[in-house]
Amino acid sequence: MKQRTSLHWIWLSISVIAIDQLAKYLIVQHIEYNSIFRLLPFLNFTLEYNTGAAYGFLGEFGPLASLFFITTAVVISLLLCVWLYRLPATNRWLGISLALILGGAIGNLIDRIAYGFVIDYVHFHVGGWSFAIFNFADAAITVGALMLIIDIFRGKKSENTTR
Repeated sequence: MKQRTSLHWIWLSISVIAIDQLAKYLIVQHIEYNSIFRLLPFLNFTLEYNTGAAYGFLGEFGPLASLFFITTAVVISLLLCVWLYRLPATNRWLGISLALILGGAIGNLIDRIAYGFVIDYVHFHVGGWSFAIFNFADAAITVGALMLIIDIFRGKKSENTTR
């Protein structure tokens, strides 16, 4: 009997992509570039265009960086699909983490291909401190990566307890 894979988590990736693209569409339609829409004392929507990686990293390299990020996102997305395919369905935590990363990567990939940059809009700040502006796809990637790190440490803990 064939073992079920974790590919069924693709629905989560598709949901992340849909929410991400819808949010970006609404932000672009209703907020002017670089303007601030205050939601809470510590949270704004601020429309920014990010030519770099997560949180603006390497954005100063222009079109060359964009080509690099597109290629990297495609390769990582394909590898994540293969990983999900090979991952047993019983490993829910890891399947969810990979699906979140995949959905976020594809959400930002769509922007890079369509516009040459990623649309960012979530801006946390407190007093004089300000966190980099990001989007829903970035948040999904971050949560998925944290889950992946937790999974790695959980695996090491169980390996250590079996010895």
